[in-house]
Amino acid sequence: VKYTYVVFPVLNCPPLPTWENIEASSADNSFGAMVNVSCAQGSSFTDNSTVVTTVCQADGQWSPPIGECIRKKPFHANMY
Repeated sequence: VKYTYVVFPVLNCPPLPTWENIEASSADNSFGAMVNVSCAQGSSFTDNSTVVTTVCQADGQWSPPIGECIRKKPFHANMY
């Protein structure tokens, strides 16, 4: 019995964003790296979360992808 092995290259993911209002728990972008990405105080991702855990996949993509941290607008109650 002969076996044929197919080897697929494992890709590193691109570096995580370095925007001023975002912070990553690690700079590791190798396959399997799990990184917590958080928005600075007063900011959140578009889904209103402030922390996302992303994992570098074998195809070289972060999953879930990291969105942009958006500064929250201050709440002002209308006073009548």
